[in-house]
Amino acid sequence: MEYIESLADFELVEGIDGKMAGIICNMKQIESRLILGDCTKEIITIKDNTVDLVFTSPPYADSRAHTYGGVSPDKYVDWFLPISKELLRVLKPDGTFVLNIKEKAVNGERHTYVIDLILAMREQGWLWTEEFIRKQLHQLNESL
Repeated sequence: MEYIESLADFELVEGIDGKMAGIICNMKQIESRLILGDCTKEIITIKDNTVDLVFTSPPYADSRAHTYGGVSPDKYVDWFLPISKELLRVLKPDGTFVLNIKEKAVNGERHTYVIDLILAMREQGWLWTEEFIRKQLHQLNESL
């Protein structure tokens, strides 16, 4: 993270009445790049330790079979670990990784594939530091 080192990095902006209307901070340019494609093919083109943020929402187990082929909960960890290994390779040491994932209910009980994945990713070198909760705007499945 880069910090402002002096007041010279700021520029005062006057309004039409001569009063201060705002402050502009002359920060260094930030490069943003979005890559569209199959992550298992695109990620190998990225250099080690060059990514600040990875935000991924992989398909949930047994979901979107017509798009992703559907991964069963029992095979999910083995399916995702090669991907997470590459994500760890490209992420900077001080980078951030967000995994948006939710367990599916099987026979009225949450399947453990997400917990199993977290534990396996820790074995790869990932740190499990936070759990994020988001508000969904659509109605939750009543059967869960």
